[in-house]
Amino acid sequence: MKKHLIAAAVASAVAVPAAAQVTLSGRIDQSFGSFKSGSTNENVVNSNVASTSRLTFSGSEDLGGGLKAEFFLENGLTPDANATLVQFSRESYIGVSGGFGRLQIGKVNGWSADVDVFVNATGKLGGMNNGVAKAQGGTAMDGLGDGQNNHVVYTTPAFSGLQIQVQRAQGETQGAATGDLTGVTARFTKGPLRVNAGSTTLKGASGADQKQQGLGIGYDMGVAKFGYFYGTYDPSKSAANDEREYNLLTVGVPLGAVTLYGAHHASETENTANQEAKAFVLGAEYGLSKRTGFYVEYAKVDNKGSAANLIMSGMSTAAGGNQTTAGTDSRLISAGFRHFF
Repeated sequence: MKKHLIAAAVASAVAVPAAAQVTLSGRIDQSFGSFKSGSTNENVVNSNVASTSRLTFSGSEDLGGGLKAEFFLENGLTPDANATLVQFSRESYIGVSGGFGRLQIGKVNGWSADVDVFVNATGKLGGMNNGVAKAQGGTAMDGLGDGQNNHVVYTTPAFSGLQIQVQRAQGETQGAATGDLTGVTARFTKGPLRVNAGSTTLKGASGADQKQQGLGIGYDMGVAKFGYFYGTYDPSKSAANDEREYNLLTVGVPLGAVTLYGAHHASETENTANQEAKAFVLGAEYGLSKRTGFYVEYAKVDNKGSAANLIMSGMSTAAGGNQTTAGTDSRLISAGFRHFF
């Protein structure tokens, strides 16, 4: 008995770091529906209409002294196409956190690429958030720096609800700064209020730098959630009249096991070709369990002038064929399931 008591006393006196915890998680989003672009109609099976499918490996280890090590490996999925897995196409990084804040190194999705997501009131709209902006912009809404390679990201501790994140990615172009990315984002959370703002610059050749700025605000009233995002994207600082402007309004209304949601998107490009697009989404999801839901959704994109915006990111152009034709409107009616694991 004495030996056991002594052993227990020694064990409690010595700080032994906890073993590493590894988690496998992810989500699958699959739907079927009807797609129309111009005069073309198609029946379609889609992935990622309400949210992006993914497979995630993550883990952490208590290092003692208030420090924690972590790793994160995440691959995007397109289940309906049974596509070959890309090696952790979304994020792959190692990190250390503690009283000083958090440091991440690798392929990291910085906050500046998620200003709209942070305040999105629906928790959905995976493809739609990107689609209305992607055709003209080459970047999704505020996607500059999304899953950026060769990334070093530092996030401060929270000070009365305020955190700052600074990110730097190396383009690794020998003898030049081409491909280098710098971003700064501030996030503020207090009760039901969320506010964030970010700015990102990607160095280009011969002064053709890309710049992205975004501001988002969200509020949870209990009976309903609201989110608003405003962003600008300049694909080339050396070119005139090519800046793009985005507005996104989202609403989510929980009604027991059912959640109603909606969004309105607007995209406009400052040039003589008149590139303007608007989109709206209406949907409802019924929670079959804590991890599985069934949803129905109606989405429509109106393209004006030379605008050729997609109805959603990642949807095959073979479905309807002409969904990116300038000035062509499109709509997508979907019914599908989401499962989180």
